[in-house]
Amino acid sequence: MAGDKGSVVIVKKVKGGHGDGHHGGSWKVAIADFAIAMMALFLVLWLLAVTDEQQKEVISSYFSDPGSFTKQGSAHPIDLGGSPNIIQDMSLSGPNGQGKDGTEVVGDMQAPQRGEKVEFEELVKELQKMLSGVKDEKHLDEYVFMEVLPEGLRLVILDHDEDHMFESGSSRLTPFYEDLLIALGKVLSKTESAIMVSGHTDATPTRVYRYSNWNLSGERALMAQKILNFGGVPDEQFIMVAALSDHEPRIPDDPFDGSNRRVELMILNDFMAQRIKRLFAPVEQNGLPKKSPIPEADLEQADQEAHDNQIPEIYIPE
Repeated sequence: MAGDKGSVVIVKKVKGGHGDGHHGGSWKVAIADFAIAMMALFLVLWLLAVTDEQQKEVISSYFSDPGSFTKQGSAHPIDLGGSPNIIQDMSLSGPNGQGKDGTEVVGDMQAPQRGEKVEFEELVKELQKMLSGVKDEKHLDEYVFMEVLPEGLRLVILDHDEDHMFESGSSRLTPFYEDLLIALGKVLSKTESAIMVSGHTDATPTRVYRYSNWNLSGERALMAQKILNFGGVPDEQFIMVAALSDHEPRIPDDPFDGSNRRVELMILNDFMAQRIKRLFAPVEQNGLPKKSPIPEADLEQADQEAHDNQIPEIYIPE
C-alpha cells in the first residue's frame, strides 16, 4: 500500500447536453443587422428602378434641405394701424420693369371706360399706400407687382426662395403672406369690381399619390380667396377661383423656377366680368335656340309603340 501514497487521482468532468456548448445570443443581433441592411439596400435599388428623373430630383431636394420652412419671420409683418413704415420710397415694377409706379397699360382689346380707368388708378395708389406699411425690410418688387390691363387690374403675388408663400406641397400659408392677403382684402373690399383668383405651381411633381399640381394650385387659390374673404372681400365679389397647375409659367424657359409658384388676383372691369358671366350662363341666356318641346301626341304614340313591342307575358298554370 506504500506505492499508493505517490499516486495522483485525476477527475475528468464531462458536461452533458449539446456538444458545441452555449455561446450566447450575440450572433442573432448580427444576423438581424445584416438582414435590415440588405432590406434597405434592396429598397434603394427598387426605388432607383421605378422612379423617373423628376421624382429622383424631388427626393434629392427633400433630403438635401428638409428644414427649408423652419425659418421664422415676424408674426405681424404688415402695419395695419398707421405706424411709421420702414420702407420710405417703395416702387413696384411689372415683370419687365415697366414704370416705377408698378403699372403698365398694354393692348387695345377693350379699354375700360373713363370712370373705370380712374377707379383702377385710385385702387393702385391705395394698394401701394397699404403695401408701403410693410415693417420688415423686404424688397416688395420680389413679392408683388401690379399692372393695368384692358381687362382690369392684375395683381400678382409671387413665391420667394427665402420666404415661401405656402408650406411645401400644401395650401398652408406662411405668416407673412397671410397678413399680406388680409391687408389686401381690406383694400379690395372698398371696390365693387369682380375678382378672379388663380393659383399657379411650378413643374415639380407632387409627392402624394393621385394628388397633382392641379389639386395643389386649386387648393392654394381657394386658400387665398378664403383669406381675402376674411380680410373683408364679400363672397359675391368673387367671380371665379381657378387652378392653372403649371400650365402658365411665369418663366417658360425654366418651368421649375420658384417664381412660377404664385397667386394672381384679377380685378375685372365691368365688360370683362360680363363676358365671363355670359360664358358660364345657361344656354338660353346666350341667344342659343331652346329645344322645342315634343308634342303630346308624339309622346303618346311613342309610348304605345314601346308597349306593343314588348314580349307578351305567357301564363303558365300552377
